[in-house]
Amino acid sequence: MAAAAGLEELQLTAEEAERLTGAFRDERFRALLAEYAAELADPEQRRLYEAEVVALERERGVQARFVHPAPGYVLRTSQAGARRCYVNVCSNPLLGRPEARAEPGGQRWSLPYSLAPGREELGRAGRRRLIYDVVFHPEALRLAGRSARFRRLLSDTALEAVQGRFGLELDRANAAALRGTAYKGVPHRRPRPVPRELVLTVELPLLGSAGQAALEVRGRELRLDSRRPDYRLRLRLPYAVDESRGRAAFHKASRQLVVTLPPCPSSSAKHAWSPGALLRTRKWIA
Repeated sequence: MAAAAGLEELQLTAEEAERLTGAFRDERFRALLAEYAAELADPEQRRLYEAEVVALERERGVQARFVHPAPGYVLRTSQAGARRCYVNVCSNPLLGRPEARAEPGGQRWSLPYSLAPGREELGRAGRRRLIYDVVFHPEALRLAGRSARFRRLLSDTALEAVQGRFGLELDRANAAALRGTAYKGVPHRRPRPVPRELVLTVELPLLGSAGQAALEVRGRELRLDSRRPDYRLRLRLPYAVDESRGRAAFHKASRQLVVTLPPCPSSSAKHAWSPGALLRTRKWIA
């Protein structure tokens, strides 16, 4: 039974699965569930729900905002070579703008993004599909519309985000954009609470060890310098961080420097980022 198979994926106990399966056979339960779904689909009910969540978060001293993804384009791929998977590349002005810094041989781009857990929906012929939303600033989508190379960079970042955050194996080699489709599924809206930390990944393909580079955080700027090889990075952070509680690790296998910085309590109330949002610095060779 399809319903039973879906319940098994929730990792419920046998008793819980039996209760839910029995509930779905009850016409009154199905009617109440349909009524609840209709309420959530109603714009006014959704507005009231979001207002209540914001008010509750404010009582805890947290400024929350809801991310409403605006359609952009859709990447079709598969997960583990079996299940159909779609990645919606979306936009929202609450995200940080893409920033580029010129350097020898090209540009290095900073692409802030936010993503929500994947959701399962039924497609044609009742086939189940997985859908993920990766949200960037609208300027990133505008740049992708004018440059095929930037669009590939944006698509690669979106796929890496889903893989890295949820530990998935996506068929990136065969991922393709759907023509004439701006969004798949029902938009997933979620509040943006203040994050516990900001994670930055800097790709340093020529660096042999952490001792070759000097890392420093001054206010809202991260600085990285290295002479041999020659690296110089000046990255503006979205908000002030507590550098005394920050940490950095250089992974020799991938030649990546991962920097983790917690936000200052004073600035956390002014900025809202999705938990675990990754500010990835990538090099775009000209």
